[in-house]
Amino acid sequence: MISSLAPGSRIIARDEEWLVRRVDLTPSGAHLLTVTGLSPLVRNREAAFIDRVEELDEPIQLVDPKTTVPAHDSSPFYRDTRLFLEALLRQSVPPDARLTLGHRGAMDLLPYQLDPARLALQQPRQRILIADAVGLGKTIECGILLTEMIRRGRGRRIYGHQVVLSRCGIEIRGRSRKLRINYRTTEELKNWATGLLRGLSFDDLDAGTDDDQGVRSLVHGEPPVLKTCANETALAEAISEHVKQLMASDQAKPESICVVAGTHRELDEYQKYLKRVCPAFHQIEPGKPEDSATPGLRLATVHRVKGLEFDHVILAGKLDEMDAVDETSERFRQKRALLYVAATRARCSLFVCRAASAR
Repeated sequence: MISSLAPGSRIIARDEEWLVRRVDLTPSGAHLLTVTGLSPLVRNREAAFIDRVEELDEPIQLVDPKTTVPAHDSSPFYRDTRLFLEALLRQSVPPDARLTLGHRGAMDLLPYQLDPARLALQQPRQRILIADAVGLGKTIECGILLTEMIRRGRGRRIYGHQVVLSRCGIEIRGRSRKLRINYRTTEELKNWATGLLRGLSFDDLDAGTDDDQGVRSLVHGEPPVLKTCANETALAEAISEHVKQLMASDQAKPESICVVAGTHRELDEYQKYLKRVCPAFHQIEPGKPEDSATPGLRLATVHRVKGLEFDHVILAGKLDEMDAVDETSERFRQKRALLYVAATRARCSLFVCRAASAR
């Protein structure tokens, strides 16, 4: 084995030139080289060589930079050379566990979201379960880790299709049972929310489909209140009036009421009207845990409200997904699922308010 061989080196193997991506030690003491083709016949193709196996025919040769013949660059401002050097740097595999790319994404990064990637990169083989609380940014943490893995040439087993747990070595058939009792919402709220998913199917992660058959709630209550307003201004006024009624007749505390909308912009608009009936607000921000001790009426998006519970939920905004079912659109299914999750955050009452112009 050539002692100076390292990631980033160029080698000649089987009469072709390759760029070394990784060098790993096998159980037998040989070296496994993960490479990418450079010469025309194998360009951009990936391969793996074991040095001891190659030595049986023709040993791997290291391309010595000293033998490189300089070439004149006649491009303006040495453009071709600069592009070549930039491409070479981007292709070089990071030699340590430091983050090189994942933390530079277009996101409001929090320091703790880097910890999973740092922990995983210190392992010879990345095996890590990310199980943070709801809303702390597990998707961002996964994205940072996957970016670093791809940067190191290890991102070849990231699947976009559905995952079957049994094929991953997690066998649950015959060893688990589905919880059929709803402890959070009333039977009336559960039935309405389940109706949002009618006609849609969802993967159960084990080569089957999930359903809500046989699920029942332990308590009963009032059905959801559905209201359609003439425009968004009337919608905001209706939300304010409903909050006022909850705090007056039902003696609900502001902390037990949550206004849920699709975007932060919608929440900001509603807040202008809600100030008339409730001066204190607490907007539940993404990436931060909900603090129940903070006073004020709760405001949250449909994405951030996941995993939380409130006595009273007001679901408002452009709720086009409540109309006809489109089973062929994955985006439609995801939006319907978000509405279902938001509706089932309510323990006692649900007020669904939408503008007629949103239809």
